[in-house]
Amino acid sequence: MKRWIACCIASAFMLVAGCQYNPHAHRFSKHEPTVAEAAGTYVLDEVFVDSVKHGLGETIQKYAATSQIVLRHDGTAKFTRFPVLLSPDDSHYTYKGPEDFDARWAVAAVGGVSSGGDHSETVYGIQFTFEDDRTLFDTPTFTGTPSVDGMVFTISDPDMGEILGFRKK
Repeated sequence: MKRWIACCIASAFMLVAGCQYNPHAHRFSKHEPTVAEAAGTYVLDEVFVDSVKHGLGETIQKYAATSQIVLRHDGTAKFTRFPVLLSPDDSHYTYKGPEDFDARWAVAAVGGVSSGGDHSETVYGIQFTFEDDRTLFDTPTFTGTPSVDGMVFTISDPDMGEILGFRKK
């Protein structure tokens, strides 16, 4: 009986601990960039989305080199051939295809990371707003230390490591 209880406690601990890991978190920027540091052109170069639909990563990779986000110094943004994923809830996604659209952007604190202790560090990314009231499936997090070298859109459960990663040119 004691062995069974110990196994249950260990399993519960592993479940809770396991649900707090994002395999890309070590890349997230803990430095709040200025507009000048963040502005620029970002090109899609990492596609891990096959939990959405088998083979979807390969489909997106075919046009990834032409998929980009331009963040302008005036706070406007241009999305070109951005892979749109619709999510009626946080666990199911539908691929709509590549789209072009405009937005406004601002640097924002978008979350925190921890090495497992009580100390959490703020991570920074982008808050987008859209005239057509669209929403994206995620608020992207900047990558790079000490300077911004990209951004990551996380898809669904961060533990799964499913992302769209954009590299700054």
